[in-house]
Amino acid sequence: MSRRDGHPVEDPSIDAEEAACRLLLHWQAAAAGSQEGAMADLPALPSLAGVIADGPQLEAAREWLVGREAALFLAIDGPFDARAICDGAVVGHDADPDAIRRRLGAACILGARCGTSRHAAMVAGERGADYILFGHEDGAANVEEIVEILRWWRDLFVLPAAVVGIRSIEDARAFRSEGADFLLPARGQASPLIVAIDRMLAA
Repeated sequence: MSRRDGHPVEDPSIDAEEAACRLLLHWQAAAAGSQEGAMADLPALPSLAGVIADGPQLEAAREWLVGREAALFLAIDGPFDARAICDGAVVGHDADPDAIRRRLGAACILGARCGTSRHAAMVAGERGADYILFGHEDGAANVEEIVEILRWWRDLFVLPAAVVGIRSIEDARAFRSEGADFLLPARGQASPLIVAIDRMLAA
């Protein structure tokens, strides 16, 4: 695992059979004219495994993570700065993991966004992704469909699975009960939902 500011972070790619379900977050940038990030009011989050940030937001996310045992992931949707200091990256399902690791480092932890495509998830796993992200960041995916995908994935594979786009604590509970390893609230979700999911996972 790479280090951030000299401090080791816990590896969120730990074997799914040994890990409790944990929280992932999208970094929420500060509003226009504000000097503080939108996440500044969040308390300590015991279940937090990592934060995903776009390149321009990486430094702010890194500063927020100081003192928290969580990893920093670079969201890659196209060209990216290979000098980025991060613990891993979240990429499209068709990305080349080897090429990304050559640029970011061999220890880079890679999550592959696969939406609701079972085929994409299998291909991403075969190509070397460390974990799979199911669902859509805006929460558009059908909850029942994601539940079915989780059941299928758990029956056949051991690679950890994250569910993205969560909009309610009820959905978070459902995904956790079906074996999700990580839960990622939809972009723009307010602190109360994030805190509620964290408390559920940490209980």
